[in-house]
Amino acid sequence: MVIRNTPGGFPKETRINGKLDLTLQTFKATYEIDDNSGLFAEGTAAAHVHKKPAIKAPAEVNVITKTGEATAKVTSNTKIKKVEVSSPDGATVEVSGNNPYTIKAGKLSKATTRVIFRATNADGLTGSKTIRFIRTDLKSGAAALTDR
Repeated sequence: MVIRNTPGGFPKETRINGKLDLTLQTFKATYEIDDNSGLFAEGTAAAHVHKKPAIKAPAEVNVITKTGEATAKVTSNTKIKKVEVSSPDGATVEVSGNNPYTIKAGKLSKATTRVIFRATNADGLTGSKTIRFIRTDLKSGAAALTDR
């Protein structure tokens, strides 16, 4: 984009060269501003829509032991600052890797155990996804009673 004939005569000309990414909802550009003597200022500009990270991970993971693993991929238009996992059902959980992230859950003693994966971006917004780890060896009532 080039801007000329600014009312008042300053700046003489402004040039902006940038890219609008509709998928990530971001805009990145360089600019140059000329006055009557030539180049007056130059720099970069960036803008984005504030939105929480999107997480792609399975809703359910079938396991046959007391441990399980899942993968999560995070999409955000700003840098991911923090990822964390927790289990309201008492499992031991940890997250490792760097997009995709690996979620490991242990002490899966219930037939179904929930694990919550959270990602927080540079805007301070958090997305979350609940993954249910399902013990397929505990599907029958008899197996569930004898295992506890």
